Amino acid sequence: MTYLSARRNHQRSVTDADALITRTRTRCDARLLDGNRVPRFIATATIAPTTSNLDYCKANGITVANAAGM
Repeated sequence: MTYLSARRNHQRSVTDADALITRTRTRCDARLLDGNRVPRFIATATIAPTTSNLDYCKANGITVANAAGM
Protein backbone atom coordinates (compact mmCIF):
# COMPACT_ATOMS: atom_id res chain seq x y z
CA MET A 1 0.00 0.00 0.00
CA THR A 2 1.21 3.50 -0.83
CA TYR A 3 -0.14 6.75 0.65
CA LEU A 4 -0.34 9.63 -1.80
CA SER A 5 -1.22 13.22 -0.93
CA ALA A 6 -4.32 14.56 -2.67
CA ARG A 7 -2.59 17.84 -3.40
CA ARG A 8 -1.21 16.81 -6.79
CA ASN A 9 -2.07 14.65 -9.77
CA HIS A 10 -0.73 11.13 -9.25
CA GLN A 11 -1.32 9.74 -12.72
CA ARG A 12 2.18 8.21 -12.85
CA SER A 13 1.85 6.85 -9.30
CA VAL A 14 -1.22 4.73 -10.08
CA THR A 15 0.16 3.16 -13.27
CA ASP A 16 0.14 -0.39 -11.90
CA ALA A 17 -2.60 -0.07 -9.26
CA ASP A 18 -5.10 -2.91 -8.92
CA ALA A 19 -7.28 -0.88 -6.55
CA LEU A 20 -7.52 2.63 -5.19
CA ILE A 21 -8.77 3.66 -1.75
CA THR A 22 -9.52 7.37 -1.61
CA ARG A 23 -10.88 10.11 0.63
CA THR A 24 -12.73 13.25 -0.38
CA ARG A 25 -10.14 15.08 -2.50
CA THR A 26 -8.89 12.52 -5.02
CA ARG A 27 -10.86 12.63 -8.27
CA CYS A 28 -10.92 9.21 -9.92
CA ASP A 29 -11.62 10.21 -13.49
CA ALA A 30 -10.03 10.23 -16.93
CA ARG A 31 -7.45 12.83 -15.85
CA LEU A 32 -6.06 10.43 -13.26
CA LEU A 33 -6.65 7.07 -14.92
CA ASP A 34 -6.28 7.48 -18.70
CA GLY A 35 -3.02 6.10 -20.03
CA ASN A 36 -2.69 3.68 -17.11
CA ARG A 37 -3.66 0.10 -16.56
CA VAL A 38 -7.06 0.97 -15.12
CA PRO A 39 -7.72 -0.41 -11.62
CA ARG A 40 -10.64 -2.80 -11.20
CA PHE A 41 -11.81 -1.41 -7.85
CA ILE A 42 -12.08 2.05 -6.31
CA ALA A 43 -13.24 2.50 -2.73
CA THR A 44 -13.94 5.83 -1.13
CA ALA A 45 -14.07 6.45 2.61
CA THR A 46 -17.03 8.79 2.17
CA ILE A 47 -20.81 8.39 2.33
CA ALA A 48 -21.19 8.85 -1.43
CA PRO A 49 -18.87 8.07 -4.35
CA THR A 50 -18.74 11.74 -5.38
CA THR A 51 -15.01 11.68 -6.11
CA SER A 52 -15.36 9.03 -8.81
CA ASN A 53 -16.68 9.67 -12.27
CA LEU A 54 -19.23 6.86 -12.22
CA ASP A 55 -19.87 6.92 -15.98
CA TYR A 56 -16.13 6.64 -16.66
CA CYS A 57 -15.79 3.82 -14.15
CA LYS A 58 -18.73 1.88 -15.56
CA ALA A 59 -17.45 2.25 -19.13
CA ASN A 60 -14.05 0.91 -18.03
CA GLY A 61 -15.27 -2.00 -15.88
CA ILE A 62 -14.27 -0.42 -12.57
CA THR A 63 -16.29 -1.32 -9.47
CA VAL A 64 -16.85 1.65 -7.15
CA ALA A 65 -17.73 1.26 -3.45
CA ASN A 66 -18.29 3.81 -0.71
CA ALA A 67 -18.82 3.82 3.06
CA ALA A 68 -22.54 4.60 3.15
CA GLY A 69 -23.89 5.14 6.64
CA MET A 70 -20.52 6.05 8.07
